[in-house]
Formats: sequence, structure tokens, C-alpha cells
Amino acid sequence: MQLGAFSRRRLTVLSSVVIAGCGRSNTIRVGEPNEPVVVQAIEAVNRFHSGVKQERYQDTCQAADSSAFLGTTSLPCAEYLVYLHQKLDGPVNARRSQLPTIGDHQSNGTIRVGLDYETYYEHGPADEHFEWRIEGKGVILTSYRVKADALSH
Repeated sequence: MQLGAFSRRRLTVLSSVVIAGCGRSNTIRVGEPNEPVVVQAIEAVNRFHSGVKQERYQDTCQAADSSAFLGTTSLPCAEYLVYLHQKLDGPVNARRSQLPTIGDHQSNGTIRVGLDYETYYEHGPADEHFEWRIEGKGVILTSYRVKADALSH
């Protein structure tokens, strides 16, 4: 039996949640797309893509932890976003490729939300992973990873 790409991605997320749930504390769950914290994170992804497309790097970096891009590069945020834009150009369209993951409410009131996207940039497709820290109405990018053939040229 062959599984479609969507089914494989969904199984990957569910497997990750089950594995995470086997630890000492169940800190991650699959979220619903209409949950308020997920909506906040989706809006933040839209702002991220808009900032890259419009070359508003400083605005985008102000909504990110200083370590958000360390999994991808050692460049400072603005320099990395310039590089990303030079290689991929602007995003044309993007869609979530998996259900969101949501962490437990922390004692300080923050919630973590993870989103995976298939984004089509002018120079090719990219798989993106965003992790956001929601603090009331504030949304901070804590981790960003991207895979794209155009980045290796």
C-alpha cells in the first residue's frame, strides 16, 4: 500500500506527538487550524513571508529571537534574510503542509506553536518549519529551518 505525501506528513506529525507523549510529560499536541494561538502563528508566517518579499528585514528580525536562525546559519538575522531573498526571491504562495503542533501553556503564560509550510518562491519550492512563542498578543519566531534546492546553488 502506498501512502500519499499528505498522509505521510500527517503520520510523521502524529508519530512525533506520540513519541513526545511517551516522555516524562506530554508537552506537545496536534492543534486545530482555527485555534486562536494557531491563527496568531499563521498570521506571523504571513508577516514573515511579506517581510522577505518586501525586503523589510529589520521588521522581520524584530519579531524573532536572536537564535531563531541558528539551526540554519550563523549569519545575523538580517544578513540571512538578504541571502534567503537573493537565492529564493519572493514567496509566490505558501500553504501549511502538516497540522500545527502546540506545546503546553508554560507557567509564564507562553505557548509554543510549530508550523510546517510548503512555500513556492520565485526561484523554486521550499519546505519551511517555523516555531513560534506566543505571549498574549505577542508572537516571536524562536526557530526557522528551510530546505530548498535553490539554496544550494
